Amino acid sequence: MRYAGRGRECPCCGRQFRRFRATGQPRRPDAACPYCNSVERHRLLTLLIRAEPDLVAGRVLHFAAEPALSRLIRPHAAEYVTTDLSADSDVTADIVDLPFPDGRWDALVCSHVLEHVPDDAQAIRELRRVLAPDGNAIILVPRRSGAPTDEDPTVVDPAAREQRFGQHDHVRMYGDDLEERLHSNGFAHLRRVGPDDFTPEQVQRHRLRPINAGAEDVLLICR
Repeated sequence: MRYAGRGRECPCCGRQFRRFRATGQPRRPDAACPYCNSVERHRLLTLLIRAEPDLVAGRVLHFAAEPALSRLIRPHAAEYVTTDLSADSDVTADIVDLPFPDGRWDALVCSHVLEHVPDDAQAIRELRRVLAPDGNAIILVPRRSGAPTDEDPTVVDPAAREQRFGQHDHVRMYGDDLEERLHSNGFAHLRRVGPDDFTPEQVQRHRLRPINAGAEDVLLICR
């Protein structure tokens, strides 16, 4: 079905709608695909990988794999493995202590994981350790600009975490020092990808820019 210039089209499932449905806290209108449940970050990453499939062309390790992204990445990868604390993944593992040798993976996909991890510095070091020297780590996290990362391990109440960090199981909200945190734990090269890297028509048609979001989604390609 050809896009007629109005409404929304989800690049993850290929379906068209007059608008997407609302989701999230705070509520984001026109955000989630009614069919595959993709949200803005899934559609952004889908467009990126379609434009640059070599980012996930080799041996790919995918953390906490979301269905919309798993369906996208698997066909491009020479080897595709999912990992999470959940037994539903291919490899049950903790991101701070990965059971893989150094340089095992050509690409890592880690979307909305690090904000859940108390020791994110160790998690980042593990990502860099298992990534091949010339590999790519695609890292997505929520971030509020204009302030440093906000974290406090004494905040354990789910309601307090949701109010302060954006979700009941988040332990921080990343800020302007995100790139420095990645640099200081092993990544030397960072490239940011966002809605401005796509055409205005793509941004509107696929709804890449969140509305009324409490934080922005940041996508970084790291080496």
